Amino acid sequence: MEEPKKRRLQLSKEQKRVLADAATEAAFADTEQRRKAREEKTARLRAMRLASEAKVSERA
Repeated sequence: MEEPKKRRLQLSKEQKRVLADAATEAAFADTEQRRKAREEKTARLRAMRLASEAKVSERA
């Protein structure tokens, strides 16, 4: 069976601009979310390390 040809969507300049803006906004939101997650992970690791160091100093 032959696959139907895919038709390109005809978009106006305004529609293309809106799509580009939306894509940029989504990418920015993703970057912000990753940055926040990385900061939280760093804070958790720092807290764990400090707790570990405190336990070691208590034993000494």
